[in-house]
Amino acid sequence: MKNKTYKIIGGVVILLIITVANNMRRTSAIKDNGEKYLAGYYDNTRVENGKVVPKKQTAYLPPSYWKNYEIYNAFTLSVPNSVELRKEFDAYTQEVKDISWHGYKINTRNLVFQQKGLSENKPEAFQTYCRIIINYEKEDSDEFFYKATEYEELRIEDIRYLQGLAIQECSATGFQVIGQPEVRWIRIEDIFAIETSYVRTGTEGNSTQVYKYWLFNGDETTSITLSYRKKNANIWEEDFKNVIRTFKWNKIKI
Repeated sequence: MKNKTYKIIGGVVILLIITVANNMRRTSAIKDNGEKYLAGYYDNTRVENGKVVPKKQTAYLPPSYWKNYEIYNAFTLSVPNSVELRKEFDAYTQEVKDISWHGYKINTRNLVFQQKGLSENKPEAFQTYCRIIINYEKEDSDEFFYKATEYEELRIEDIRYLQGLAIQECSATGFQVIGQPEVRWIRIEDIFAIETSYVRTGTEGNSTQVYKYWLFNGDETTSITLSYRKKNANIWEEDFKNVIRTFKWNKIKI
C-alpha cells in the first residue's frame, strides 16, 4: 500500500512540475510576443497558413528626374534629385575616397548621399538635413546569411540585438535614440529585408528620423541607412520611403 501511495504522490509531483513548466513557457511566450508588438515587429504583416508573413510591396518606378546608380556591380538603387553624391573634392567634406565614375556606375562599397547643394556650401543646404548611407560587403561564405528571397521568424533576442545595435551606433555619433527602435521584416516584390526605424536627437535641438535596412543575397550583404530632419518631413519623407523600393540585386543567388 505504501509503495502504491508513493507512486501516486510521485505521479502528482511530476504532473505539477510539468504543468508549472508549461505555464512558465506560455507566460514567457506571451511576454515575448508582447515585446514584439511594442517593437513594431507585427506591423505591416498578415497571417498566411498560420504563419505571420510581411505584406508584399511593389517595386517603385521612379520619375525620370531621379538618378539610378549601379553600385559595385552588385545592385541598383534610385535616388531623388534633391540629394547629391558626396564626392572626394567636395568643399563640405573629403571623407569618401576612391570613387570611380562610369556614368552612374560606381565601383565603391561605401557611399553617402546628402542634401543637394551641401558640397558647394550653399546656404539653403544648411537649413535642412538628410543622408543616404550605403555599405556593401561580400563574404567568403554564404553559410550564415539569408538568400534574397527568404526570411525567418526573428526571435526576441534577435530583435533586442538589433535595437541595441541601433542605440550603440547612434551613441557612437554623439546622438541618442528617442524611445525604442522598431524592428521588422519588409518585402519588396520577392526580396526581403530587415528594417530598423527610430527617432534620434539631432543638432540644434532638432530630431532625426532614421530607417536602416539590411538586405542579404547569399554571400552579399548591403546596409542602407536613410535619415532626415523630422521637422522637414514634408521634403524628405515620401521620397525616402520610396528609395528602398527601387533596390534590385543584379543577380539573385539561388
